[in-house]
Amino acid sequence: MKTAAVFMLAGLALCPSGAAADGDASRGEKLFARCSACHSVNGQEKIGPSLAGVVGRKAGSVEGARY
Repeated sequence: MKTAAVFMLAGLALCPSGAAADGDASRGEKLFARCSACHSVNGQEKIGPSLAGVVGRKAGSVEGARY
């Protein structure tokens, strides 16, 4: 039991703390250009459901969207 606790604490100590590294916004814009053909971020539906509020939302749960 003590050994497991030691390994757990050592693992936590070795893990980086803090937020993820800053992203590349211009690369993100280019990548999202493909997604924006079907998805919006402002709540308006296109071919696919809006990505507004997607974080924490269950996959395939947008009312009226065709999956």
